[in-house]
Amino acid sequence: SNGGLGYIEYHALDRNAGDVYKIGLKVPFNNRASCKLQSDFKSFDIPQPDTFQIPIPQAPPTLRCNVQITCEAEDEIECNAFSVPTLACASPLSKVRFQYTSGDCSDSNNAQSDDVCEDTNGGPPADTEVLVQCLDSESNAILASDLFSPGGTIDVAGEGGGLLPGKLECRVSSKDESSLYQTLFFSTTERFFAKSVYGSLEVESCDDLECIIDVAYSYTATNAGEAPINITSMTRVRDEDTLDLTDQVDPKELDVGEQTVVTEPDQVDYCVTSSITTEVMISSNGEECLVNPVRRRLLRFADTRYENVIVKTAKYDLAVIEE
Repeated sequence: SNGGLGYIEYHALDRNAGDVYKIGLKVPFNNRASCKLQSDFKSFDIPQPDTFQIPIPQAPPTLRCNVQITCEAEDEIECNAFSVPTLACASPLSKVRFQYTSGDCSDSNNAQSDDVCEDTNGGPPADTEVLVQCLDSESNAILASDLFSPGGTIDVAGEGGGLLPGKLECRVSSKDESSLYQTLFFSTTERFFAKSVYGSLEVESCDDLECIIDVAYSYTATNAGEAPINITSMTRVRDEDTLDLTDQVDPKELDVGEQTVVTEPDQVDYCVTSSITTEVMISSNGEECLVNPVRRRLLRFADTRYENVIVKTAKYDLAVIEE
């Protein structure tokens, strides 16, 4: 400033090149007078910047996995096509398999009107190994005897491989037989069905009627994306059960279009109405693969996951069982 007079210089900014150029525009100011233009603009040239390009970011290749779930029962029959005929056991019978449930007499659910169930000493204890014996109710010949925990199965067959007696007596007691927990009497020839429940014993199978069927699930993952993938995680969820299948995936590295298959054995009870949902999730290098939906009869698409739904219509219903 000079004697209280000052100047403001204006500059031009080349936004493209990032350079600043001084231009001849001065505005005086003091504390007594308003600002006034003292000089005119001076012409000047701003050098043009070199030609340049702004790179446009490219989207990363899409990760996309096509997942197919199949299920096969015996003789490679598709699971939903496999069926159990009638739940009625043949008469007379040669063998029957029971599952021990530790239930008391109030849990009985069967079609017989003259069966007998009696609980003693508080009935079968839960989560405890017990002695289960089944006898010919007339001759008292022991047909089966062993120790069981809940979920265990006991096979009862006729003497010498012959037919079962018409009436069975089964006892549930402590391992040393010092305490008797339950006594059962029931017929093997009248209104005897798979899935019937007699106290702590549930009929699992009889002769050739098998309810628990071995099945095999296959999970086929295809790289349907635009770049190779490396499967770092494969998880199967069936109802509330989760299983990590990653270690079974071989190969894990898939080029575009390549597949990998994981198989899993399981068992399905075909004598009850059930809906079994199986889902498979896959990640590649920590990123979830987008699923490319391919609808098949076994698959129900939901939320980028595949569901294999097995619905069985065979069921035990007292109302429809005839003499």
